[in-house]
Amino acid sequence: MYKTFKIQIKKIICTVMILMLLFAAIPLTAYAAPNPLSITVNQIFTTSTSAVNGTFTYRLKALDTKNPMPLGSTSEGYIFTINKTNSVDIDSIYFSKAGKYIYELSQVITKAKSGYGYDTNVYTLEVYVDADLDVILIILNKDGKKVEEITFENQYSFDLIVDPLVRKIVKGNPPSPGVFTFKLTAHDIDNPMPEGSANGVKTIQVTGEGEGDFMDIHYDRLGVFSYSIFEVDTGITGYTYDTTVYTLTDTIAEDENGILTVVRKITDSNNNEINEMVFINTYTESGGGTHEGGGKDGGEGKESPITGDEMRAQLYKNLLIGGSIIAVSAIVYLIVGGKRRKSAKK
Repeated sequence: MYKTFKIQIKKIICTVMILMLLFAAIPLTAYAAPNPLSITVNQIFTTSTSAVNGTFTYRLKALDTKNPMPLGSTSEGYIFTINKTNSVDIDSIYFSKAGKYIYELSQVITKAKSGYGYDTNVYTLEVYVDADLDVILIILNKDGKKVEEITFENQYSFDLIVDPLVRKIVKGNPPSPGVFTFKLTAHDIDNPMPEGSANGVKTIQVTGEGEGDFMDIHYDRLGVFSYSIFEVDTGITGYTYDTTVYTLTDTIAEDENGILTVVRKITDSNNNEINEMVFINTYTESGGGTHEGGGKDGGEGKESPITGDEMRAQLYKNLLIGGSIIAVSAIVYLIVGGKRRKSAKK
C-alpha cells in the first residue's frame, strides 16, 4: 500500500510539473489583455499592367521603446510587405497595463524605383488602454485629422519623353519663314499616343528652322509600338520638300526588378538606322509665287506664274488691240485716199 501511495505521489508531481512547463511555454502576454490591438493596413496599387512588381514595404514604429510590439518586431520596428492591391493584418499587440501608447506607421522607401509613385503618408496611432485592459485605437493622418482606416495609394506609370522629335533645316534664302507641317501616325490604332492626337495621328507645325515636339508618349504595358513620321507637302511656293518617311519603333520590356524599360530604334526611308529625324527643305527664288508670310518687309511676294486662263486672256487682249490698230489704219487710209482722188478729178 505504501508503494502504491508513493507511485500516486510521483504521478501527481509529474502532472504538476508538466502543467507548469506548459504554462511557462505560453507567453504571458497572451493573458495580459482580453482585447489585444489588431491593426489592418490597406494598399491600393494602380497600374494597367500586371508585369510590374507591386510589392511595397511598411514599418510600425513605437515612439516609446517601452511600448508593446507585435511578435517578430526588431529594433527597427515591425516590418511587413503588401503585394499589389491588398490588405494585411499586423500581428496582435498585447497590453499589460493601462495607459496611452503612440505608434507611427509609414511606408519604407529606401530607393525610389523609376516610374513608381509612393504614398508618403505617415499615420499616427494613439492607443488608449483602460483599467480593464480594453483597447481604443485612434488613427490620425499626416495632417493630424482622424481617419477610419489606414490606406496607402501607390502607382506605377512609365513616361517616355520624346522632346524634341523632329528638326527642320531650310536651305536657301526665303523672304520670310515658312510654316511646315509634320505628322506622327501610329501603325496600330491602339498604340499609346501623345496628348492632342486623334485616330492615331498627331500633327504639329514648325515655323522656319527649328525643332518640333510631338509631346510625351505614355507607355504602361509591354510590347512593340511603331510609328511613321513625315513632313506634309503643303505646297508653299518656292520650296522643295523633304520626302523622307521615318519609322520610330519603341520596344517596352521588363527588367529584372520589374521596371519597364524602353529600347528605341529610328530608321529612315532606306531602312538606315539614325539618331535623329531631320527634314531639309530647299528654297529657290525661281519658284516664284507668293510665299507664306508675304514678301520682304511684309509686302507682297513675287508675281505668281501666268496660268493657262491668264494666257488666253492676254492673247485675246493682244488680238483685240492689233485688230483695232488695223481697223483704224484702214479707216485713215480710206479717208486720205478719198481726198486725194477728189483732188485729182478737179
